[in-house]
Amino acid sequence: MKALLLYPQFPQSFWSYDRLMEIAGLKAVIPPLGIITVAALLPKEWEIRFSDRNVNLETAADWEWCDLVILSAMIVQKADFHALIQKAVRLGKKVSVGGPYPTSVPQDALDSGAHYLILDRGPAHPLTR
Repeated sequence: MKALLLYPQFPQSFWSYDRLMEIAGLKAVIPPLGIITVAALLPKEWEIRFSDRNVNLETAADWEWCDLVILSAMIVQKADFHALIQKAVRLGKKVSVGGPYPTSVPQDALDSGAHYLILDRGPAHPLTR
């Protein structure tokens, strides 16, 4: 299995500190520890690529390469989260989602086309459509 793990972009706002981060030479201030932990828990035989979209965007080659897209998001990342689910589905990829936003409002992820939900700290549950 080839899994592409993506952490959606945070929107620019007064609270995103973009100017301060630019001055400090930083690209992100919130490390995506949840999805990094998920990567560590995946089977050792899986191939994994990870992209924090706040630092570096994934490539077209990453999308072609993967079988599965795994996303974790907070509600503030909503727009990019849904766009990534929809892109993955258009490209024929299976999508697994988790994190605070899908745990709080799982129907939003389902409505965008997610195939699997990882809610709370539980295992993935396949969905029937």
